[in-house]
Amino acid sequence: TDDEQLLWKQERSSSLDEEDPELPLIKEEEEEQFISEEGDQLEMKQETDAFMVTEDDQEKTDSNPEPSESPVLEGSTQIQCSDSVTVQLDSPSHETSHSCETCGKVFTRRAYLKAHMRIHTGEKSYSCRFCGRSYFQKSDLTVHMRKHTGEKPYACEVCGKGFIQSSDLTIHTRTHTGEKPFSCHVCQTAFSHAHSLTHHMSRHTGEKPHSCDMCGKGYVQRSDLTVHMRKHTGERPYTCKTCGKSFSRCNYL
Repeated sequence: TDDEQLLWKQERSSSLDEEDPELPLIKEEEEEQFISEEGDQLEMKQETDAFMVTEDDQEKTDSNPEPSESPVLEGSTQIQCSDSVTVQLDSPSHETSHSCETCGKVFTRRAYLKAHMRIHTGEKSYSCRFCGRSYFQKSDLTVHMRKHTGEKPYACEVCGKGFIQSSDLTIHTRTHTGEKPFSCHVCQTAFSHAHSLTHHMSRHTGEKPHSCDMCGKGYVQRSDLTVHMRKHTGERPYTCKTCGKSFSRCNYL
């Protein structure tokens, strides 16, 4: 009926009027959420900008490395203390010679000086495991060991004769070449061996540096003293394989 329709419209109009006031609340909540999200985005952007600036600064820092704490180690001999003051450092010194405090002999390396000092101290650190003989230097023991092993690594290219050390080969080669590099400054006589010149010089000087501890007799060469000592000891190391007779000198055999 017309009255019922009118009543329905009034109730609906009244219902809509009660729901409308809630609409602004929804808008306010959405607006607050929008503002909040916009603030978060702005804060994130600021953090991102700050991070980007930090990266740029880091790249600038990397392109300018910090100065070394130890400029001397990098080969520089100057330290710039201020705009007007420069400190000059002394260049590192390198010893080129090492002198023996006992005899004054000079060596190019400290290791050579250390080996030389054993002559003064009497230290013989290298011993033969076969006969027990000791030496100042390892190289001397190496040469000595070849007497036991029979090794002769240095051979003459002319005759093929072998030697246990290179110096023996050098001396032997002079028998083929005729070279005599050692000359007497008194009479100009030349020799192929240094010890031959030493023996010869005793004729001019009369010096006999090797003396017998028992009788005091002197000799120019140690080998002559060794032979002489056999008179006192009775040693006869050279034996005839035919009759068994022994002698003190090989030339007697």
